[in-house]
Amino acid sequence: MRKIRKLVLLLMVVLMMTCVINAEDNQENDVRTGSITLYKLVSKDGAFKDGNGYEQDISDVGNEPLAGVTFKYLKVGEMKQVDNDDRDISGLYYLLNADFKAWLSQHNITTEYTTIDKVDYVSAEAANKIMKDLNTLTVAYGQDDGSQSGNELLKAYVDAKGTAMPVTDDQGKTQVDNLEVGLYLIVEMDIPAKVSDGIGANVAKESRPFFISLPMTNLTMIDGHPAGSMWQYDVIAYPKNEMITIRKDIIANGNDVLDGADANGLVQKTDKNVGDNISFLLSIDVPMLQPMADGVPNTNRKFIVKDNLSDGLIIDDHSANNFEVSLGTDNYNGDGNTMLEYGTHYVIEGKDTSFVLTLTEVGLDKLNQISADSKLYVRYQARLTKDAVKDNGAIKEESNAFTLTYGTSVSADKEFASNQDIRVYTYEIDIKKSFSHEVDDISQVSFKVAYQQNDGIYQPLRFVKETAGIYHLQDKAETGVDTINPDAQGNLIIKGLDDGTYEFKEASTIPGFNLLRDPIYVTLKKAYPEDGTLQQASVQSKNSEKMMLEEGLAQGIARFEIRNNETIAILHTGGDGRDIFAAILGVMMIFGGTVIILNKKTYEKKKD
Repeated sequence: MRKIRKLVLLLMVVLMMTCVINAEDNQENDVRTGSITLYKLVSKDGAFKDGNGYEQDISDVGNEPLAGVTFKYLKVGEMKQVDNDDRDISGLYYLLNADFKAWLSQHNITTEYTTIDKVDYVSAEAANKIMKDLNTLTVAYGQDDGSQSGNELLKAYVDAKGTAMPVTDDQGKTQVDNLEVGLYLIVEMDIPAKVSDGIGANVAKESRPFFISLPMTNLTMIDGHPAGSMWQYDVIAYPKNEMITIRKDIIANGNDVLDGADANGLVQKTDKNVGDNISFLLSIDVPMLQPMADGVPNTNRKFIVKDNLSDGLIIDDHSANNFEVSLGTDNYNGDGNTMLEYGTHYVIEGKDTSFVLTLTEVGLDKLNQISADSKLYVRYQARLTKDAVKDNGAIKEESNAFTLTYGTSVSADKEFASNQDIRVYTYEIDIKKSFSHEVDDISQVSFKVAYQQNDGIYQPLRFVKETAGIYHLQDKAETGVDTINPDAQGNLIIKGLDDGTYEFKEASTIPGFNLLRDPIYVTLKKAYPEDGTLQQASVQSKNSEKMMLEEGLAQGIARFEIRNNETIAILHTGGDGRDIFAAILGVMMIFGGTVIILNKKTYEKKKD
């Protein structure tokens, strides 16, 4: 019995070891599969964030799920962990399918291969470059496949060889499971009729083709796992549509503070003096139109820009002297852009606060000839007028947007609106004039005001009187004055001002009181980002410390008080005595002046 018991125990141990070995063999032979999930979204403002490869709140990556969209996927490569001791190479690479390699070679797409043990692999960086080159590839129209771009060629390739995913549902979602690991090419094939004409719902065309690696490492923290520390076998992507985006910017110049301006010197908000010119830039996406599915060419039929300014802005010149229109893929000031000609490519109609720019048949044909997605730029100047000043202490902002009416030969007209956040602000200075004792009428006091330019020189300003004690900076269409007066109670309000430094010189005051000996300097500093408020304001005379102001800044107003003191009284008795004293004083002043002149002449004579 003891021998039998030992034999049974030995058999149990052998059986357990066999089960463990079989389990390990099965695990090694098991090929893990994954899934690809797509959420098709349309963003009204084109502001998409990149996906992280996992489930996200849809509001973080776009809005408006798009149903009825068809995607196809095609596996174009194997994923390989490659080790080569001789070259000290170890890493994750993709082994492209022979058919896909041949297709890339046929279309002259340069592929950067890494050769290991006589096998050509591509890295993730090389795969990204392949897709970038395809996105920007241009093929002459008239080829057998009837396409003009690398994306269209790629779409035809995947359409012939790929597998369709389910049509996106009401949440814009489509999913495919049980996929082998590898490199997949995803292409958007069909989109609903309302967006398939190239300009509907703010969508210019289908989303660009893209690669998905299955699996992929996590790009951000997921469930406590730091980025790059875990494999994702269920990958989620949010394909972006190419959007028609039109926007309006201000080209920063003159006294504009460039803090916050982008690399091209463009800002969304600024502040100006009344009478200043503001340079506006309209940027409009112009998509390269693709032929329709049946091969029929798609051409531009209508392109109309309408810009309506707010009341505080006016366009003085609607001719080619004020407007500059260009087309190209560079920035608005790029050397590679093509200038369009007034009267040949476009015409302008308008009056005062608006204009309509319409491309002619020649101009539309110019758009038909572009071989890559481009931008149309419209530059012009408008003047800030007296209507832009503050009203009853409230922040006054001049805002405006423009619209584009766009149609092709195969679509109805569609209208797009630009961004709504263009703002131009002005500021205000409120002064309370007072004296060391009560004065009946302070309106006899007068000031001259100058503005410090970029070169440090103070430029005299002229003002228009609205009512007693209230002035705004003179617009060029107005007749102004170079001195300003407070009202009888000493209140003086100056409106329509830019930020910067202003010099106040007292030109006259109440008899019996001293004039201000030195100018007073008032500095306004706008808030950033600009919102019509002042970040700070200060008052300082030549020999005094800077006084920081607090009241009114939230309304874009700088408030302070100026007080004058009495003059030194000269004693006198009676009328005759006063006359005699004045005569003696006059003689003394003349004598003194003569002495100064004689001394000067004597000095000059000795010098000679």
